Amino acid sequence: MIDNQTIVEEYQKGDFEKRLNLFLECPSLRDEFIQMEQEEASRIAHLSVPINNVSLRRKSVGRQCKRLVSKFTSFI
Repeated sequence: MIDNQTIVEEYQKGDFEKRLNLFLECPSLRDEFIQMEQEEASRIAHLSVPINNVSLRRKSVGRQCKRLVSKFTSFI
């Protein structure tokens, strides 16, 4: 029989389908799985926060470029 630590490691390495199967097959480890999911979501959310609004500036520059391109193409 596989021990809990091995199952947790498989869960960490698994894709969505593997994780779902392990979640359903191992009700005793669900709290640990949920905690892992929350920690991963927190890390991802932290990485997507703009640093010094760099990503926001990129978006505004992109919008300005689109406007310029549309103005120039309307003349052609």
